[in-house]
Amino acid sequence: MLFSRSLQVVSFALFSNARKLMRNRTAVVMFCGPLLESGNVETRRISTAIKCALDERVPLVIVGDPERRTELELYESMAHEHAVMSVATVFAKDSLTESYASALAQHLQQHHLPKLTEVYLVTDHWHMNCGELMLYACLQEAGLPIVVNRMEVKSAIEASRSVRDAAHAELAIFAKKKLGVDLVRAHA
Repeated sequence: MLFSRSLQVVSFALFSNARKLMRNRTAVVMFCGPLLESGNVETRRISTAIKCALDERVPLVIVGDPERRTELELYESMAHEHAVMSVATVFAKDSLTESYASALAQHLQQHHLPKLTEVYLVTDHWHMNCGELMLYACLQEAGLPIVVNRMEVKSAIEASRSVRDAAHAELAIFAKKKLGVDLVRAHA
């Protein structure tokens, strides 16, 4: 009986260490989104990202462009206030999703996170397909075989037709340039 109990304790310890090791190979990534029509900062994405990072006990990486410095500082402050274990902010060259994905891949490659095996991508539901595809392609291009898990947020912002059209156009250009796929022709 004592041997059986000791084996259970050892098994649990090994399992716990394996989970900690896996956690070190996972991160939560959030792509910043548009402001609310009122001009205020939308917080559903960052709230979801913080909750996921806390639940999984993993680092959080917030990606945005230099025009949104104040928003990124607010998000980083919120994450620290909630005791997220590690928070990094990555600036993309502009507000295009491809720039976000590329900047993130470069950050992961250059910093302490090249051993990641998976990320949880947090973005709005209407932005997820574009974000996921671009992030996956940029990670592959950087030689980082990382699984991208979806964490869609039902946003307070329903993207206007022009925003959705711009996202689809960006995705079509990206797919043709990076993947050799003509999405416009495929839909015709």
